[in-house]
Amino acid sequence: MRAAAREQVAGARGSLTRERILAEAARIFNRRGYHGTTLDDVARALGVTKAALYYHVRSKEELLFQCHQVLIEIALEGIRRARERASAADEQLRLTLAHYIEGIMDQLRGSVVLLEEGALTPAHQRQVIAGREGAFGRMSANVWVVTQSLIADSADVDIRRPKWGDSSGVRGAAWLWNQGRNK
Repeated sequence: MRAAAREQVAGARGSLTRERILAEAARIFNRRGYHGTTLDDVARALGVTKAALYYHVRSKEELLFQCHQVLIEIALEGIRRARERASAADEQLRLTLAHYIEGIMDQLRGSVVLLEEGALTPAHQRQVIAGREGAFGRMSANVWVVTQSLIADSADVDIRRPKWGDSSGVRGAAWLWNQGRNK
């Protein structure tokens, strides 16, 4: 390796952080999609060589996996904090969602990589799905309680609990809310 290239790699190692790499990767994945993004694109956006990026990550798939993990970590931390600060389900939900949105804006610069799990290795895919179901399953329990209270005044609303899972809790709440409004 030439001396100039070694210096760039060494300098980039010091300035690159997990947070910076993941924020940039998430932004590019959102704009171009996983399959339309290369590690060269991420390295170029970070102003480093691909070699410098490889010092921090093993592969593009690893970057995608880490982006998913950050979202799960943000959600779980929001749930934990909300439970410490409030006992009412609606306040817990508000605090959780506020933390989640703030975390996405701060840590991933507003980029959300919730799709593309099919591009992950089977092991990473299982981890992401299990983590997401755990985090969003906890959040959806509060969505369910809040939604029931919001539509309690609506007569003859079919309140069959949909199967909650990943982020379908929020979509389920919207569906349930519309059911109450359309009656």
